Amino acid sequence: APNLITLPANKLKKRTFDIIVSILLLISYVFTVWFVKNRKNYFNTIFNVLKGRYTWVGFVNDEAETELPTLPKAVVSPSVLFPKELITPEIIAKINQEYSNNYKLTTDILVVFKSFKKLGC
Repeated sequence: APNLITLPANKLKKRTFDIIVSILLLISYVFTVWFVKNRKNYFNTIFNVLKGRYTWVGFVNDEAETELPTLPKAVVSPSVLFPKELITPEIIAKINQEYSNNYKLTTDILVVFKSFKKLGC
């Protein structure tokens, strides 16, 4: 059975994850800022996630008009779990559908670790 990202329990998990990661990044800011590519935006990004404007992990920007649930703007996406050379519009659509239909908190954790350098947007 699908585990939709829109289920209330999953929305709560996702929001809780965003808040916990944001707080941890704020606490460790003086150390983590040196590992992020866009240092200027890093602090603002953390606060935008805390405010609910952004989410740490979300859909890949998709040119195709696909039917996906509304999420805050994503800082990073599950596409980082795939080799860049394999990313095509079709693969992006599949990644987004999989993320939407089979949400797992472990995916968010893995994506944040794998794309840590990009957390400044």
